[in-house]
Amino acid sequence: MPPREYGVSRFADHLILLSVVLLAAVLRFWHLSDVGWTVDSDEAIVGLMAKHITEGADWPIFYYGQAYMGSLEAILAAGVFSLTGISSFALKAVPLFFSLVHVALVYVLALKFCSRAGAFIAALCTAAAPSALIMWSAKARGGFLELVVIGTLTLIVSVDILREKRPAASRFFLLGLLFGLGWWVNNQIIFYGVPAVVVFAVVCWRRSGLLGMLRSGALGSLGFVIGGAPFWWANLMQTPRFQSFWLFQPSGGGDFGKHLYGFFEQAFPIIIGARRFWADNELFSGSSVAAYILYALLGLFFALAWRDDVQKDSDRLGRSASWGLLALFLVMVPLIFAASRFGWLSQAPRYLLPMYSALFVLVGATYDALRNRVGTPAAWVLPGLVLALNLSSNYAYGGAVPGQPFVYKGQRVAKDQSELYTWLLDRNYSHIMTDYWIGYRTAFETQEQITFSRFRGPKVVRIPDYENQGEAGIEHAVFVLVPNQASLVGRGLRDLGYRFSVDFVGEYVVIHNLERTSPQGKELEIQANQLSASSRSDWLERLVDENLGTRWGSGSPQAPGMFVEVNLGAEKTIGSLELDYGFWRTDYPRELSIELIDDEGSSCVVFDTRSNEGLKYVVQESRTVRLVFPPAQASRIRLVQHGSHPVLDWSIAELSVFEAAESGSAEGE
Repeated sequence: MPPREYGVSRFADHLILLSVVLLAAVLRFWHLSDVGWTVDSDEAIVGLMAKHITEGADWPIFYYGQAYMGSLEAILAAGVFSLTGISSFALKAVPLFFSLVHVALVYVLALKFCSRAGAFIAALCTAAAPSALIMWSAKARGGFLELVVIGTLTLIVSVDILREKRPAASRFFLLGLLFGLGWWVNNQIIFYGVPAVVVFAVVCWRRSGLLGMLRSGALGSLGFVIGGAPFWWANLMQTPRFQSFWLFQPSGGGDFGKHLYGFFEQAFPIIIGARRFWADNELFSGSSVAAYILYALLGLFFALAWRDDVQKDSDRLGRSASWGLLALFLVMVPLIFAASRFGWLSQAPRYLLPMYSALFVLVGATYDALRNRVGTPAAWVLPGLVLALNLSSNYAYGGAVPGQPFVYKGQRVAKDQSELYTWLLDRNYSHIMTDYWIGYRTAFETQEQITFSRFRGPKVVRIPDYENQGEAGIEHAVFVLVPNQASLVGRGLRDLGYRFSVDFVGEYVVIHNLERTSPQGKELEIQANQLSASSRSDWLERLVDENLGTRWGSGSPQAPGMFVEVNLGAEKTIGSLELDYGFWRTDYPRELSIELIDDEGSSCVVFDTRSNEGLKYVVQESRTVRLVFPPAQASRIRLVQHGSHPVLDWSIAELSVFEAAESGSAEGE
């Protein structure tokens, strides 16, 4: 081909690829306009990490609150924030950019297996992808799209190495660097690493013998350690040591089989567009079966294209191994997924996004295999069906616009929380008690003018300082709740002896201005020798040491019958108790009763969460809670835990006992 003609052809190829990338951008921006560029709280964590970096804080190594998923996305977002300011748009721009790079890399990868037309089709299917990839293309959830880009690069470099009879040593080092970087960014790089190790072990052994295989492996391992340096630093130099490795505990018992079934029944149909994230139903009746038939045909023609390509090359080992790498990758992903701790996420298979690195190369290879046999028009049938399925998963039946996270009993986080922010800031409220999914998003969108303490929702602590910013004591709380929560919390607070204000702000209910309806009597001085418990008696002194950094704990998972008893020595009229869970808020009693026992041994239960859902809801979620009951004579007070938990102890940091207030006395006297 003359140079000028070749140049024109390359220019046309680049123009076509650019048009595909622009199509990908349009479809992703269209989706983001449908969801209003709204972030969820998991994304807000990345935004807050980036904000802290721009403010001069030490760069975190991992996503806040967990020892895995590296901070690359937050570091890049900090760079964007420094140029554009802090916003949801700027935050989402980082994964969005990588999603467009991914489209181009799929073209580059497919070009190693397909004609230019086949590579164009593979890139087109990635641009107009199923709703799962479109939705996650702009989710800043800690590096999911960045990992897919890094993983696709490892496939490209691996194929180049396999197809060179004498690859340079630097290639193995580069490949190791990419795997190491991926290892830090997101441990899903293992999807790419396992098949690569298997294929390279075979090929290097056959080409270079044992010594050559070991040399190549050593170079790759060196690159891996250097590329993943932040991961190794955190696990070797920081305490606790090897904090990330709990992640690699395999699923236990019969979970592998259940996870694998979930992959084929739900997860893979979502990945190929036959279902949507968290959907209970198929896209249309029989869509999963139809999609499986379609992809079975793609697999068959991929095998034919593999055979056709190998027969044209003199180096059949390297050529066949490169095709085998893609095939093994697509086989290993579901197996590793099913064996992992995250294999239960079959309805939301974000951990399967790496499949999009190679999945649509099958479509390009199918086009080539069909074109060689039945001609170009007929060759477009199967790729056309794939594109139709992809587009249907995005736009059929009202479109694939995900709802906001659920908070309580079918009620969700509001799509727009700006009215809430204005209302809180106008009243100088800078700290609230609310759900995880409301709270971290609030902190990010207000740039931490408003922070929160956890109330219900996921219990994981991402930013511990937030938990300590609110004043101790439930009477200082400002609750931001969905209506179904508010009805329960209101009942519980009234039963605890509080009156309060209620305001409806946008889609939320705000409970604030809490006041006690009855005065609190004198606090009794309790000594450690007045206490007894069902277990860990040696820790009882911590209940009354006025130190929230210590606790009495049951020493074993919560079980019915656990108790703590206070011997008052003489009968007194008791009106309330106060419990502070300190740093052990998750160790609240699952079911709690308070029994008062007089000198004659007569007893009465004056407080019981088992028969009061609202009371239980508040008691279980407050760090410090005052438990009020009708005044009664008692010489002993017994707190009994009736619930159970498979893991958590029952813990109390501080216990206070109050006499009933005298009639007409002022609160606190």
